Amino acid sequence: MKHTHHRNHKKGMTLVEAVVSIALFLIVGLFVCTIFLFIGLMLNRTAAQKQTVFNAAGGVEQKAGNQSPPAEDVTIAETTTNFQVQFGTSPITANGNLINGKNGDAEYKYFVPNS
Repeated sequence: MKHTHHRNHKKGMTLVEAVVSIALFLIVGLFVCTIFLFIGLMLNRTAAQKQTVFNAAGGVEQKAGNQSPPAEDVTIAETTTNFQVQFGTSPITANGNLINGKNGDAEYKYFVPNS
């Protein structure tokens, strides 16, 4: 019976393999960090936009309820106007007040018909 000894048993990684694996790990990590950073920035921007819309809507609702508008950067304008909706061939017209609230880029409109 013949015994053969294998002397080519590798028990580890070469320096090149280690450097390549670390480089790949860093590239993937950088990609993942960039994605999380982008998601965080988008969430912050969305929250800021939502807050400006809520502020504009709150100012309009306070004006419609005959309360003073909030002290924030909300501009309220009220005009008397006609509002018309076209349903097929039948237009419906109402007279009333249009309350327009503006906060930054957000604009909120509310129509209060005359009784």
